[in-house]
Amino acid sequence: MNIPALKWLTEKPFAHRGLHRPEGAVENSLSAFEAAIQGGFGIELDVRRSADDVAVVFHDRNLNRLTAADGPVDQERFEDLAKIPLKGQAETIPSLFQALALVGGRAPVLVELKPEGKIGPLEKSVLMALGDYRGPVAVMSFDPASVAWFAANVSGVTRGLVASCRYNGQYDRPLTRSPIGHFAMRAEAEAQFIAFDIRCLPKYFTRKMRKKGRPVLTWTVRSNEDRARAEKYADNIIFEQTKGA
Repeated sequence: MNIPALKWLTEKPFAHRGLHRPEGAVENSLSAFEAAIQGGFGIELDVRRSADDVAVVFHDRNLNRLTAADGPVDQERFEDLAKIPLKGQAETIPSLFQALALVGGRAPVLVELKPEGKIGPLEKSVLMALGDYRGPVAVMSFDPASVAWFAANVSGVTRGLVASCRYNGQYDRPLTRSPIGHFAMRAEAEAQFIAFDIRCLPKYFTRKMRKKGRPVLTWTVRSNEDRARAEKYADNIIFEQTKGA
């Protein structure tokens, strides 16, 4: 692994789903991405697959939180998704290709994949959208199998694993899709960096990764307390603005 080639992952804080605010741009919108660029930040965004195999920028499985429509994203063709306005906005749901065209290498980008079911279709759609994009970009996912797909099929694309932890006090369910031991084995073999839940730091595993020179990013940083913890236990943050901040 060429560690110096990963330095860009630690140079700018990443705006979670773009630089969005309750009174401003909607998350994962082109406006939020442009705001992040103008603010001097990197961009983290989410992608899902449409019914016709287009990588679309949208976090939720269902359309109803961020649009006036309802139903699963993956049941709609992109030409129909592209007509759905985001709540309170004139702009609509973008594709990953459109988002990258807007960024045009002006900011580093983290693409979080949200696969549903079989591994491969979404990953291929993301790879197609990346095309010959020249800016700093990495793919990452909660699903180790998605990371493994890129490790096995693509050279030259930076890949990372997103993870959280089981926390019996505050959370009533595990926030990872696989046990930490399995996660550690897969990350050790295939992930070039990890993005770890700020609520779970510090962890022995993240300390081990940092000692090996693999960057540890942490999400979602929303407070001064979060920032202080991140400074001690991580190499960069994925942050979100709060109302009035």
